[in-house]
Amino acid sequence: MNDEDYTVSSDNIFADAGLPNPEECLARVQLLKYIIAEIKRRGLSQRQAASLLEVPQPHICLLLQARVSNFSLERLLQMVARLGVDVAISCQPATGEQGHVTLSLPQSA
Repeated sequence: MNDEDYTVSSDNIFADAGLPNPEECLARVQLLKYIIAEIKRRGLSQRQAASLLEVPQPHICLLLQARVSNFSLERLLQMVARLGVDVAISCQPATGEQGHVTLSLPQSA
């Protein structure tokens, strides 16, 4: 194999695919994945999850189907907070020309 046979991933499939706002897309997927894992870990029914997350039950169905396009970053952050996770947003000068969005979530048990 030579260098022309493959491309090294940037660790963000959305950036690799050339999609707009790739860091926001990745953050939304990471939040969605965490929420789904917590719902499963806690053994919540869709009705219980809807009550806990304060969303209509049909939205839990979409969430569990990983329909990330149905949920804004803000809405997913609110759901994570309702799961008992402190959400802290901090901004600092970028080390390069452009800043980055990074996300750190607790490990789901």
